[in-house]
Amino acid sequence: MDSCSSDNRLSGNAARTAERLGIARFHLSISHERSLAIAHVIAEA
Repeated sequence: MDSCSSDNRLSGNAARTAERLGIARFHLSISHERSLAIAHVIAEA
């Protein structure tokens, strides 16, 4: 496991939608600088 890994879980409608679409994993990248922030999520089936 990567030392920067975390365990995030979906719930409710998001979890049901991911299951229906066959999505097994999510890859999340977050970055920030003073007043700006960005996040990218890649869904993997």
